[in-house]
Amino acid sequence: MKLIPNSNRKGAVLPFFALLLPIIFLLCGLAINTAHLQLLKTEMKISTDAAAHAGGRAMSIFQNTQDAIDWAEFVASQNQVGGQPLQIDVQQYVDFGFSNRSGNGIGRYSFSERNRAAVDSGAAQANSIQVIGHRNIPLVIRAIPNISSVDVSARAVATQVDRDIALVLDRSGSMLEYKDQDALEDEIRNDYYNYRIGYWEAVDAIRGPYRSFSRNVMNNLNGDMYEYAYDVRNRWWKGPRHSRWHQLDEAVDAFLDVLDDTDQEELVSVATFSSSARLDQALTLDYDPIRTMVGDTDPSGSTAIGQGIQEAVPSIMTAASARPFAAKTIVILTDGINNRNPNPVTVTQNLMQQYNITIHTVTFTSGADQTAMEDVADAGFGTHYHANTGNELIDIFEEIANNLPTILSE
Repeated sequence: MKLIPNSNRKGAVLPFFALLLPIIFLLCGLAINTAHLQLLKTEMKISTDAAAHAGGRAMSIFQNTQDAIDWAEFVASQNQVGGQPLQIDVQQYVDFGFSNRSGNGIGRYSFSERNRAAVDSGAAQANSIQVIGHRNIPLVIRAIPNISSVDVSARAVATQVDRDIALVLDRSGSMLEYKDQDALEDEIRNDYYNYRIGYWEAVDAIRGPYRSFSRNVMNNLNGDMYEYAYDVRNRWWKGPRHSRWHQLDEAVDAFLDVLDDTDQEELVSVATFSSSARLDQALTLDYDPIRTMVGDTDPSGSTAIGQGIQEAVPSIMTAASARPFAAKTIVILTDGINNRNPNPVTVTQNLMQQYNITIHTVTFTSGADQTAMEDVADAGFGTHYHANTGNELIDIFEEIANNLPTILSE
């Protein structure tokens, strides 16, 4: 059967299309405005992050809030939101405060605002700058009555964790010992038992840091042991090759190499201890004098770890070169047992009542008092590391340097 079109239905779609046209227009306007709004949010987030980052870097470099504000405002103006440079109301939308990290240092940062006048005067500590970008922007299509614009905002917190670092190094006489002293003494005894060297030659070669190696003893050693004995015999006391101090020298060099490659500026000071302690290098951004000083140091004497900590603290807390907005870190290295007053654990506990410092400890070789140094690290809210070999020591120092935090945006 053939169907015959009904001529009366001709043009019936037009009224239906006319009815849907406003709805289609509203949906198109909504889609366009939504896409535009998403673009504006992205532009605002990028611009605000850049402003906060610049403010954080300026706070680190210049160590004052006004330069941080100026740089945040300037960098914001170099970025566009909705086709116009972002202008930040610095009085209303730039704040300073302190950020703490939850979860024992592995969780999220939480920003707490501090009074700007107190931060400026040094009465309150600040390690973060908060920047809020805000703008009221017209809609592309004004399809909804009484809605012609939208507020777009973003918040960024730059947490500045540049460091003032104090290295506290053990320069006691035991640091002149061979990197594996037990192995060296076993080799010397073996040479004695096999009649290659005499009794007193063996005794003189193993009787402590002021040992002497006869030519006969030296010539019966091989490889690293021979080079070590050669340096000691020729009185190259400033870190004979393959001695503990020589390996510390290499570890410090590796530590400074890592700091050279970081974005932030870490200032480093060095205190050393033996029977007493001294500050060998004030805070500096030039690490070459530190490398030279460590290489030229002549280890000797006893082990006054507590005095070493006391000597290091003023260099990062109260010295003219210490930066008020920089985080403070102490790294202690020892191969021995504290045998001078005061006790390093007691010193650390007292310091933590006065200052906000993180203290890491590194013990080297089996003769070190690992328990005491673990207690120091616990009291100083830091980490304890132990190295049995020179390579392990280098790895530890590189790990500490690499784990110094960087600027983060919230």
